[in-house]
Amino acid sequence: MRLSDKELSRLEALARIRLETGERETLRIQLAGIIDFVRRMEGAETLDESLNEKKRQISRMLRVDKPGDCLDRETVLEQAPDSKVGHFRVPAVIDSEEDDSRM
Repeated sequence: MRLSDKELSRLEALARIRLETGERETLRIQLAGIIDFVRRMEGAETLDESLNEKKRQISRMLRVDKPGDCLDRETVLEQAPDSKVGHFRVPAVIDSEEDDSRM
């Protein structure tokens, strides 16, 4: 599908760009290829319905997530390798003097 000059101008306005003549033609060709590809994909056959049913059966076999009791903050921090003032301490990801002073 070839884009009209009006459609291409509208896209330029939406993107707030201004294309030179050569760029317009290149973009027109690229967009036409993308649109044609999408149209071909729309016509592609989808997965067999029996495969979709197998997926549904598998999902029914999985356990349901149920909310449970949480560990209290102090218990978790006691088990942490390193903590300070009620927070976990972890190795610095970015080395800098400023980061070291905060720990």
